[in-house]
Amino acid sequence: RRARRRRRAWPSREAAAAHLRSRPLFAAWHPDAFKGYLEEGLLPSSDGQVVLAYPPEWEVHIFVNVPHDAWRFVPRIPVPTLVVRGASTDTFTADSEARFRRLKPDAHFAVIPGGHLFPMERPEETAALVREWLTRILRET
Repeated sequence: RRARRRRRAWPSREAAAAHLRSRPLFAAWHPDAFKGYLEEGLLPSSDGQVVLAYPPEWEVHIFVNVPHDAWRFVPRIPVPTLVVRGASTDTFTADSEARFRRLKPDAHFAVIPGGHLFPMERPEETAALVREWLTRILRET
């Protein structure tokens, strides 16, 4: 429902930035990630405003089509797996991590401070964690 009601247009990039930064989802984003979102996620419209570069209907489509039986695929993942979650996420919680661990015990797990969008909140820390894990996996193989 929230995705369907998502705001699509603002009078200016500055107005969009002020509005978005006031939202809990964007409040903790790293300044460079937020700047990138404003630069690539907003487009000028013919009436002088800025609009979302993607229609909110696409977000609705993603939410509606998320497979609710994805857990059955976890044990079949054939490649080394790193699962990273935000410490305060309400999407992939500690209970979800525990379930994943039971289904794929050879996976590696990490928790980063932040919420659902922790990569935008902590991009350097996230990238360093992934690089370190990939380097370790490459050495092992």
